[in-house]
Amino acid sequence: MTQQVPQPPRLAGYSYVRVLGHGSTATVYLYRQQGIERDVAVKVSVEQVDGRIADAFRAEARAMAALPSHPSILSTYDAGVTDDGRYYLVFEYAPGGTLKDVLCDHVLDVPHMLSMGVHLAGAVATAHRAGIVHRDIKTSNVLITGQQLPALADFGIAVTAYDHSSTGYSLPWAPPETLRTGGAGGEAADIYSLGAVLYASLVGTSPFEYGYHPKTAKELAKLIMTQPLPTIQRNDVPTAVCETLARAMAANADDRYPSALAFARALQQVQFELYGHATSLSVEGADPYPASIVRRQITERPLAARQRGRYRKAWMVVGITVALLTLFLAVFMGFVLPGLDTHASGNQTVVEGSHGALRNGERPEPTGNEPPGASVVPSPQQLSGSFAENGAAHFHWRNPDPREGDTYVWSRIGAATTPGASHVVDSTEFNIPADQTNQAQVCVRVSIVRADRSMSAQPATACAVRK
Repeated sequence: MTQQVPQPPRLAGYSYVRVLGHGSTATVYLYRQQGIERDVAVKVSVEQVDGRIADAFRAEARAMAALPSHPSILSTYDAGVTDDGRYYLVFEYAPGGTLKDVLCDHVLDVPHMLSMGVHLAGAVATAHRAGIVHRDIKTSNVLITGQQLPALADFGIAVTAYDHSSTGYSLPWAPPETLRTGGAGGEAADIYSLGAVLYASLVGTSPFEYGYHPKTAKELAKLIMTQPLPTIQRNDVPTAVCETLARAMAANADDRYPSALAFARALQQVQFELYGHATSLSVEGADPYPASIVRRQITERPLAARQRGRYRKAWMVVGITVALLTLFLAVFMGFVLPGLDTHASGNQTVVEGSHGALRNGERPEPTGNEPPGASVVPSPQQLSGSFAENGAAHFHWRNPDPREGDTYVWSRIGAATTPGASHVVDSTEFNIPADQTNQAQVCVRVSIVRADRSMSAQPATACAVRK
């Protein structure tokens, strides 16, 4: 029987639009915030709360308000209790739905999972530094924003409001120690749950449901407490990825990463080793990239510069040799020597200029001595997509700060995403063939990749929509 959705409450300053979702404990509605005219999501409890629980909810909401702003933490705007005694929470509207919704349609490719992992680990690290443990990280609490970026939601508010004795962790994502003791869990438990979510993004469901197919919740809990982490059965998932997730989900909490920041660094390191670039980390007081990557970039840049220098010298030798040979033959054949001297000098300038001399408006090549982090790789600008008459989707953009050796990595997002669907192009445009664009809209993300393998801190996203 279909569960009846409660009537949306009247909230001062907000206009009801429609229902977004309904569960056993709460309903989420889309409202329009009056005055500034923005869409917001309003989560309203199904049950009424008494004064004690309402006070606890308000205290938790105040703690959420104190949480530092982070691009991968869903922004909380308002909280309170309705006229009929139900609590409500007003937060940022994420039109992309939940990661759980996405996984019902398709799993993620490895590059997308790693990038999402860095963003979410940064969010968890930010919360932990503020003294807040999430206690309920799961795929339904990871939302997809309008920029197609992941955002973590519901930092324990429902746990505080409904059940003080609960561990707070949903069973499929709960670490074994919370199932054994019934304790609330700490930072190590959040790291485990985040690892489980990233694992699920590659296989479609929680790790122990994927590997063992339990028939009951009791059986699932026993598996989590007693059995090893199942192996991911995908040939395109590298061993380094599996090992990184396995450490985050170690059965013994002491064997996990010591912090969410350390987990993020491990994910960045895997990105760099596999693909030559890493997603920028956003945590206050932490560098965007780990020191190991920065050191390698510092080491590799001078080496590349020396190699370019050797190539230039070789070309100079060739140019001089050709010029002298031409001069010798010209003298032998009776041509005028002074004219040849001038021509030879001009040839030398052209050879050098084609490799190293600056033309008007050009940017000098990096010397390799720039301080790490001297500049952040920008996002592509003016990214737009459209459908051609033949049904192909065409995307193009502008590089706001072009450098020698720039390339661009792009991948599809949304329902059409398939494992391994990341592509590298040299130009600022690409086409997706008509036989791969049978959806009403096709969305992509694009990043700039420098010659030193640094990457846009945030990708640009855009969609081509059929008219």
